[in-house]
Amino acid sequence: VFQSVSKRLAPGHGLFAFSTELLGEGQHVAGEDRGFLLQSCARFAHKQSYIHNLAKESGFLVKAMREDVIRKNGGKDVVGILAILSLA
Repeated sequence: VFQSVSKRLAPGHGLFAFSTELLGEGQHVAGEDRGFLLQSCARFAHKQSYIHNLAKESGFLVKAMREDVIRKNGGKDVVGILAILSLA
């Protein structure tokens, strides 16, 4: 997704904004540390460090990134990452 978006934005023009569910920095799945996880609810969760690294590798600058409630599931808050990126 990052590569596809980077090909369609001109530097200085346009933003890439998205949300994703949060995967804690200390969380590992079956001994793996990929930076993301496909959860049982069929939604992906990502570590902030993974998003930062992927942004840098894809030529993006992180304009803003924060943890916040991004939706509700079964009446409970789901914490995620809100991110705004631009091309370097």
